[in-house]
Formats: sequence, structure tokens, C-alpha cells
Amino acid sequence: MKKVFICLIILFLGLTLNAKEDLSYKNYFRSDSGLVYIMDEVTNSWVLSSREEYFYGVKGRLDSIIWKSIKSGTNLNKTEYLYNEEGLLSIETYYSWNEKWIPSSRNLISYDDNHNYSEIVVQTYGTNNWVNLVLQKYTKYNITGSLAEFQMFEWNYTDWVYHLTDYWFYNERGQLIKRLAFLTDSIPYYQILYKYDKNGLRTKMYAQFASGNSWNNSWLQDFQYNECGIQTVEIDYYGSGTDWFPENKTVTSTSFDLKTFPDKKIPVCHNGHTIYISKNSLKAHLGHGDCIGECASEKDSDKQECTDKEKPKKPPFTVYPNPAKEKITIKFDKDECTESKKVELTDFYGKILRSYNIKDNNDLTIYKNSLHSGKYYIRVTGKEVFSTVVIIE
Repeated sequence: MKKVFICLIILFLGLTLNAKEDLSYKNYFRSDSGLVYIMDEVTNSWVLSSREEYFYGVKGRLDSIIWKSIKSGTNLNKTEYLYNEEGLLSIETYYSWNEKWIPSSRNLISYDDNHNYSEIVVQTYGTNNWVNLVLQKYTKYNITGSLAEFQMFEWNYTDWVYHLTDYWFYNERGQLIKRLAFLTDSIPYYQILYKYDKNGLRTKMYAQFASGNSWNNSWLQDFQYNECGIQTVEIDYYGSGTDWFPENKTVTSTSFDLKTFPDKKIPVCHNGHTIYISKNSLKAHLGHGDCIGECASEKDSDKQECTDKEKPKKPPFTVYPNPAKEKITIKFDKDECTESKKVELTDFYGKILRSYNIKDNNDLTIYKNSLHSGKYYIRVTGKEVFSTVVIIE
């Protein structure tokens, strides 16, 4: 069963961390294609092996991903995605190609009233029917709404049998840093560790299985990003003992859905600084090497920084309209000194729903999208922390 659990570990990462996505400009990126390389252990070099193609449907949702051989052009594998009435992923099905698409496994996903994952049933395809394999029950979320633990059960032909509990740990920034799974009788089974760079981007995650008093490496994923913090490369390693060996690499091409992006201005990283430009200017900026999005690492600015004497005594911004129906705009005082700051939209309990890094005093617009009507808070964190109430109807 270890191979099964290795696959499931990866599955949990993709699903559980993405159930509630930030609806900022980052949601308007989409993967178009990817080139997959495999490591030639003889020449110790990457060899182009296959191409992955992404297909989208209603409301820009991902419908499927198809992998094709570079050499022959034939189909290799496919993943299909189905969504429920609320637009949440409900069925994820995997296929292999043999003159036609043959189903191999699928994940059946259900949610609680807060759109958190409640259960995922993993099934394999047998003789003309689906057979239960694994059930994971998401049993606990912390005060910020992040997953704290889930339990895994195996199917024994008639019923689900408990197998392990997987605990999730976060740092003070709310980043997932460790997962630790225990079998019955508190026996450690596997752990997954996560590494981040100074900009908060995840650079590595790796899994290890317990072996006596030590841990044996299982798999590792290494992530690389462009200047705007958009992932461009993933390198996968397999483990043996305490060593890692490169296995495959995927280079992903992404695009930005400019037509449906609602804001009039769009952030780009220009010479190490985030600036906001009109949509009509985007092509020219991309032409000389800028990327879409806020700079992952902002260069030191020549702008005047705030000193202790310059700290405002009242919130240096206004929020309008308030109450709001479709969007709210945060207007920063232009005569205040410029400093990097974070703007967060939280619910009544302080749970962060949207988060934006601001590098200047330009206006910020937040759209209602999937937010429910009610009371929210706008929190601006810089050298000082200010908050104000906003009503969304």
C-alpha cells in the first residue's frame, strides 16, 4: 500500500490547500501547456519526453489535462475534472490511453457548509465498475479555517477500516510547514516538510517514511518562479535512504485572462518595482521583459520612507462605497509617506479571505465575487496596523 499512500499524499496537497482561493488578480492566470522532461541517468541530462495540454470550459474552469508523447504524438494519460453546482471540484478522474481512454482511478470529493473539504473517496476501476480504495475524512480545521487533521481509512471489501491520522502544522505566517501521520498505537508513518523563500513562496516539499528511529526519503518537489512569483518549473525527485535523485521536470507556460479581468489597471513587475498600468500598455511592457503581477521581491525604493514622527494617528485611507454591493475601493491618502503594506479582508472572526501586498499609495479595488452579504473588516498592516468595518450587501 505504500505506493498508494505516496500518491494520496500528493493528492491531498493539491486539493486541500486550494479549496478556497484568493480572488485577486492571481486567479486570472491559467496554465496553457507544459513540457515534461525525464532525467537520462546515463548522460545525466534532461530529455524532453511529453507535453501536457490544458483545456478549459464554463467560467474558465479546468476541464481536463492531456499528456502526449513528444516522439510519437500519441496520447498517454488524461485527468478530467467535474464541478458541483457551486463551482467546487467534485470528481477528479484519471485515464490511461490504449486505443481509447481507459479509466484507472478517481476521487469523489464532498464539502461541508463552509465549503471546506469533508470527505474524499478514492476509487480504482475494476471490471466495469468502481472499487473503493481509500477514504479520507477531514475532521478538524483551526481557528483560521486551515486544515488541522484528517483521518484515512482503507476499504476491506465490506467496510472502511481506520488506518492513520495526518496532522498539519503552520508557522506564524499561516504557512503549512509540516505534516505528520501516525498509525494506530501512535506509530509514526510519514512526514512531509515544506520550505519557503523570504518572499513566502514555497520552494520545496518532501515526504519521508519512518524507518525505526530515522526517516527514509520518498519524494521531493522543487518549485521555481518568475519575478512575479508565478510558478514556471517543477522538478520531481525520488528518494532512497537519505539521498535524492532527479526524476522529471515540468516547465509550464501560463497566460493571463485579460478580457475577464475586471480592474482597469493591472500590476506588472518593472525593473524590480511593482507598477500599475492600463490594459492597453500591457503588450509593450511584456515586450521588454516585464511580467504580470506584483514583484515577488521588491527592490529598495527611492521613495521617502515613513519615520516614527510621520506615523499617522488615524487610518491613512478611506473605504467606499460602504455599504457596498459589487466592489469596494480603498483610497490611500496621497500626502502620506509611501511604504510597503499589506491589505487584508477578513470575516467577523478575523479569518483572512483576501490578501494584497501594496507597494505605493494607488487605489485598491476589491470585488465581491463569491463573498456573502455581511460585515467584514479591512485591515492595513505597515509600520502601524489600522482596521475598519465594511458592509457588503
